[in-house]
Amino acid sequence: MPMNQTTAKGTRFYYVISVAILVFILNACSKSSTCLTPKVVALRGGFYYRDTSGNFLDTLLVNANLYFGVSNNYMQNLKQRKQFYLPLAQNTDSIMLFFQSDSNSIAPETIDSIQVMYTRKPHFISTACGYETFFDISKVLYTTHIIDTLIVAVNAVNNDVNKENLKIVLKK
Repeated sequence: MPMNQTTAKGTRFYYVISVAILVFILNACSKSSTCLTPKVVALRGGFYYRDTSGNFLDTLLVNANLYFGVSNNYMQNLKQRKQFYLPLAQNTDSIMLFFQSDSNSIAPETIDSIQVMYTRKPHFISTACGYETFFDISKVLYTTHIIDTLIVAVNAVNNDVNKENLKIVLKK
């Protein structure tokens, strides 16, 4: 018995609707929105010497340490490095760093303290990723045992990995 046109159209309609619902369900269950943006923003800094004409030359530290965090419980060994990256505190408006120019010596004249004060600004990424915190450096205080000058090159601490926030000029 041949199928009439009305029945064939109805069958195609239900087939198309069924496929559309199946595609919708499969897409709803897949996790397509991955968060590729970092949520922790890092303060970036570099170490320099000043030459006789006043220009800054980046320098490679032989074996220095950088202590930070509450109770200075975090440490970065800066062996053969000229830059550092570290997270800022999410719950306070300043961070205290201790720069030890020679990791083999704990003499006071080889250690400088650096206090970075900043304001915090929440930055919305997306619904899948949530928020991250951007910072704006307002003031920096430091001692001058090993550090000659500390320059805030870029106040905004954000996801721009090509910008250096602090330039630490060391004494020769």
